[in-house]
Amino acid sequence: MSIKILFQNISNLIIASYTTIATIIKNTYKIILTNKIRFLSLILISLFLYIFLAIILILSFMLPKMLLSSNLLVFIVLCFLLIAFYLGILIGYHKIIFNFIDGKNIRLKMLFENFDILPRILLINLISAIIPTFGILYLLFAVENSSGLNLWLLIYQDIETSALYDSIFYNLLHDLTNIDIIIILSLSLLYLWFKITFWPVIRIAIDRNLSVLVAFQSCKKLNNNKFSLAMTFIIIYLGFNIFNGSTALLVNELYIIFLSFSSLCWFLFWSTYYRKIIN
Repeated sequence: MSIKILFQNISNLIIASYTTIATIIKNTYKIILTNKIRFLSLILISLFLYIFLAIILILSFMLPKMLLSSNLLVFIVLCFLLIAFYLGILIGYHKIIFNFIDGKNIRLKMLFENFDILPRILLINLISAIIPTFGILYLLFAVENSSGLNLWLLIYQDIETSALYDSIFYNLLHDLTNIDIIIILSLSLLYLWFKITFWPVIRIAIDRNLSVLVAFQSCKKLNNNKFSLAMTFIIIYLGFNIFNGSTALLVNELYIIFLSFSSLCWFLFWSTYYRKIIN
């Protein structure tokens, strides 16, 4: 009986999530139909954004490697500036998405007009990174194999001896204790709860121009079904990955265009979903 009830609850959750997704897609489609010219502009802005971000990504791989051997401080500063610039442009992209949903004008230069919010968004991202940082540090330095070596030393040793990286993870997984597993699972569940509870915090801070504390408090006040949200994310995430994978196989040369369009649809969906639960 309990299995039947569990199956029924999961089925109801999937149906509810599907209904929510269908409603948001329908509402988004109506917005697109009434703003066809703006939507075309939005597609072009999205394409420009991803070409621009691809250039930033290439620079982030090339320049730091060139500077790392000569000046560590310059390397750190450059990495920070590239990340900050990337986030600043994404802030502008969120603003453009919200303007499109609201039927307001959108302009390419809006990508570069909202860097005043950047310190708050950087702080939100730093707060969001605390739990995974603890998890990574724990895996690197606290987990030891039978020889008393932690993962950091194993990685360094493998690089020096050109050993296979598979041996690193074999040593790690083979020697995990029950306490290690409990700590890692606890950190993973805590991070999952954090992301589900505070997933719209960046959108709230950008949309309503709120401080970091008020943005987090606003997330807590939302009447949001966490299980429904998780199921909605899984369905949408699988759908987008199937679409991206299919287009990658069919049109390799034009993949950047399909990727920018897919990302635009992703942003539109979650921004519309955010507006649905915030109002």
